[in-house]
Amino acid sequence: MRQLLRAGLAATWLALLALASLPAQAAFDGCRALFPQGHVPQLPPGFAHATRPLCFDRFAILYSATSKTPVYAVERLHRRDFDDATRRKRGRNPFYEEARLPRAERATLDDYRARLPGGQRMDRGHVVPAGDMTEARGFAQSFSLANMVPQVPAANQGPWNRIEQDTRR
Repeated sequence: MRQLLRAGLAATWLALLALASLPAQAAFDGCRALFPQGHVPQLPPGFAHATRPLCFDRFAILYSATSKTPVYAVERLHRRDFDDATRRKRGRNPFYEEARLPRAERATLDDYRARLPGGQRMDRGHVVPAGDMTEARGFAQSFSLANMVPQVPAANQGPWNRIEQDTRR
């Protein structure tokens, strides 16, 4: 499992480095400080036409109006944010449609009501984990559907959750 996790993380970093080597294209003026060295990745020509940059308090997302999911997300994690073992527990937050996106481009709650074989629904999988948010406002913002990808429940609640937990550790 550790080798699989390392391989997955390495592949993710290589993909991000490849994107970061291209000149900046998306306008993230309000949250450029979240990006490593303030550098915003550029997408290959022809791909960026249906994307929308979204800044949140503690993370940023380049959102695809075509797939209605993030193309990429960035957050800046600091050890000091996680050193406090007594972080307050928060209840479940409601998922919400991102009002900053045009209605025709945004993911909706109905998009996640489809049933899988066996009757299960797809999970709304956080791209930037709610558990990384140490402040109430950032935690609430992490429930934007612009920060979600559909996931099979077993993956979202199993391996993906373990990756999130390991990252915070």
